[in-house]
Amino acid sequence: MQKETEVRNFGIPGANTARILREELTPALKFRPTLTILLAGTNDTCNSHALISAEESCRNIRHILEAVRGIGSECVLMTPPPFCPELLLERHSPDAYGMLSPERRMEEFRGALTALAAEWNVVLLDLVPFFLARDLRAADSFLTNPQNSPWRDGLHPNREGYRLIADRLAETIAAHGWNCERIACLGDSITYGQYMPGAGTAEGGTYPAILKERIREAAL
Repeated sequence: MQKETEVRNFGIPGANTARILREELTPALKFRPTLTILLAGTNDTCNSHALISAEESCRNIRHILEAVRGIGSECVLMTPPPFCPELLLERHSPDAYGMLSPERRMEEFRGALTALAAEWNVVLLDLVPFFLARDLRAADSFLTNPQNSPWRDGLHPNREGYRLIADRLAETIAAHGWNCERIACLGDSITYGQYMPGAGTAEGGTYPAILKERIREAAL
């Protein structure tokens, strides 16, 4: 019988892959996860204060994969969800992105991440088609936007979006039969759980919290 699942949320708002490597990896390794989940890249590509190239992002992710595999942890990567560029550019100057728009930066990152996952034989959960199943700008969107919240966001998931991530992860974990005794969730404000009760933890409405419940339900 598998032991009770313990899930820890290491997400830091605003973190790009360099900061995840620098600030989240060591405490995550001390937790000795049996499964490590990484959702990163939104800040690398969209946050004008944290931009780095797709090449550097993937170099950081390689270091993370090396470290977690070194302690025997299984790994799963996720692509960042899509976003609404016009709402993003209300908060960030277009000039900050130079010759590469946020959309182009995200496209390059996703391509590089896909190649990296294949190179390392790591499972990659592509969140994009699931989020695009609904209009990103509509009231029933999986993103927080002016039609379903007080915030002109267009980048972070809403409650339904976090549930979507957790549900697709739970399906992926079940399909591979991974050991869920200790799960480390690394990432940025999406992992942290922006706007959700329990933000920064594996409680409340964050995707780590919902994932934990899904795994416990499946074990009943």
